[in-house]
Amino acid sequence: MSSPGGAPPQPPIVVTPPPPPRARSGFQRFTEIPEALFERKKSSGRLGALLAWSIVFADIGTSIYYVPGLLFRQLGGTTPSPAAAFVLATGIAFVFLSFKYVDVAARYPDGGGVVSVASDAFGPFIGCIGGMLICVDYFLTGAISSVSGFQYMAAELPGLANAIAPAACCALIVLGALNYIGIRESASLTAVLAVASLVVNLVVLVAVAVRLDGPHLDMVMQQFTAVRALKPWTILVGYGSSWLAFSGLESISQIAPALQDPREKTALRAMLLVIACILITSPLMTAFETALLDASHANPDQFVYELGSVFGGRALAIAVVITSSTLLLGASNTALIGCYHVFLALVRLGFLPQWLAERNLRFGTPHRAIAISVVVPVIVVLATQGQMELLGDMYSFGLLGAFTLTSVGIDRLRAQEKHRGPAFWIGLFTSALVIVAWAVNLVEKTKATMFGGSVTLVGFGIAYAVRKGWIGGHRSGFKEAEAAEHAAAELETATEVVTLEEASEMKSMYPSSTLVAVRAANLRLFQEALARARGAGDAAVYVIYVDEVPGLFFPPKAGPSREARQVLQAAVDYFKQAGFTAVPVWRMAHDAGASVAGAARKLGVEAVMVGTSQRNAVWHLLRGNVLKSLVRELPPTTRVWICN
Repeated sequence: MSSPGGAPPQPPIVVTPPPPPRARSGFQRFTEIPEALFERKKSSGRLGALLAWSIVFADIGTSIYYVPGLLFRQLGGTTPSPAAAFVLATGIAFVFLSFKYVDVAARYPDGGGVVSVASDAFGPFIGCIGGMLICVDYFLTGAISSVSGFQYMAAELPGLANAIAPAACCALIVLGALNYIGIRESASLTAVLAVASLVVNLVVLVAVAVRLDGPHLDMVMQQFTAVRALKPWTILVGYGSSWLAFSGLESISQIAPALQDPREKTALRAMLLVIACILITSPLMTAFETALLDASHANPDQFVYELGSVFGGRALAIAVVITSSTLLLGASNTALIGCYHVFLALVRLGFLPQWLAERNLRFGTPHRAIAISVVVPVIVVLATQGQMELLGDMYSFGLLGAFTLTSVGIDRLRAQEKHRGPAFWIGLFTSALVIVAWAVNLVEKTKATMFGGSVTLVGFGIAYAVRKGWIGGHRSGFKEAEAAEHAAAELETATEVVTLEEASEMKSMYPSSTLVAVRAANLRLFQEALARARGAGDAAVYVIYVDEVPGLFFPPKAGPSREARQVLQAAVDYFKQAGFTAVPVWRMAHDAGASVAGAARKLGVEAVMVGTSQRNAVWHLLRGNVLKSLVRELPPTTRVWICN
């Protein structure tokens, strides 16, 4: 075949994956394992209990760096402070609520968390309110985590002390840019950061414990008896505020789509590890910080650093700075990802305008949703000038609101299912504890109520208008998502796509040994694929497009992106004009190369054809090299054709 310009085409490059090492001689038998099982073992989208623990702990575990200081200030800033007593008491309620979130992860394999629970229990509009509440929580998580991260950096870099707010804003913007490009958040990297943080914090606790003498021990224990001297309302305020120590619990429900089966068992094991780590570190660290540090000199925004420096020396203090700042900035990124995924879910449910979910043609990311997820916390940081006390006051509204809707929603679902065993009654008690905490904060923390209430009301007003069709015409977007979800199987319609499962079922009707992986309409690639398919005697050719999803979460009920539909339609049109059948296959994955390789195994093709990539080194660093991943994951009998 000749190229459009008349020049003779260059022959395609054929890459045969290297044979597996001898130690893995059973690879051929391994490739015969059913696809679902193989994906659980190999895909980065499946998380075992340890990786799931690391993600949730990396979110909850950041609270230890700023919550003790916030409680210390709020309860008077004097010693003995009862902060540790409140953290320990709230920790018991946290355990009960954790088991409810395990139920949420098991019930909703598509994720969605509070949105899914509240929608099922109380209807779609309450689910929408739940989405707004969790977005408020994510906004404040991004803001307070980024500020706290630079607070700890400033402990060793004093020059940062007067530029905390601008630095935090710059960090949020950089994280937004990385998500715009589509960086894939690594569960393995998160695990490394979580383990490093946990180890350093345990070393700090041990360093304090070995130097703890009788007078120091008395000072620590006095904190737990100091509660008796407080007025009832102060006790309630301390209890409500201490819930901040457990923010991030909702992460387990957001990563539910990525958990290994059986999902409930994986979630339970992960949460048991989280509970153990939090209860060992958080109350004890708070007790040591608020009892043993000099209240007149120690900086509450750097309590863990101060404790490590006093009892462990400079090396331990530097280790605290490194682990705390990286984990806190990682938590900001996780909050950003979680926030725009909630936006996407609300778009697909018909509560936000369709344009918010539209993806960038070059990077395939929802750039508008990402932009809003960045702009709001940046505004919050600038408005508060990075003052941790103000940020802490604003934090509680969305967090406790989402906890309340989730907890009460699970109670209602259990009641509807007539599950009235011990778990139901413990669940009711847990809901009462959370409701009391939220009610106290609504009254006591007026800034949080004003900010969170305003954002929630504005968001719900927009959602109501969209749902009613007054803004954006939600119905077309809702139908489009629903149609994409069911993926019609008729090949005559160019705009329709099929799932991998449907394509596999159609193999007997349209046998083919050729799979064409497309990212854009590529005439030369289509020509080479047509020539190969005809030469191999194929009756059809499979054309696959993978919507690559950055981050650790899969948005619930996501359909093909606009670019996916356009590119697959162009491929179908080309092959139809040539008198050939193309089967358009759509997939969603964190790793496009591994996803294409999985499709090749399932369809039993002999060759995978791809076009050359014009992406630069930075792109491959952030997004991953699709070709390398593809070659690594393919069986050795399948060849890769690269068309220039």
